Amino acid sequence: MAATHEVRTIAGGTENRLVFEARGVLGFLLWPLMAPATKRAIAQENAGLKQFCEAKASASPSAGFP
Repeated sequence: MAATHEVRTIAGGTENRLVFEARGVLGFLLWPLMAPATKRAIAQENAGLKQFCEAKASASPSAGFP
């Protein structure tokens, strides 16, 4: 399994895209069992990233990220 974040600037803000791949025979066979937990984890991760980025932006919009 592999996951990659893609962050890009869009009109009015930023977009974060998470690409998740389950490869091989086991990935294919286990995906139906893993999908619900994986989707919940991704949603939690994206919510945390959104909260972090918005807090940084509102605290100091001209400073940017470290």
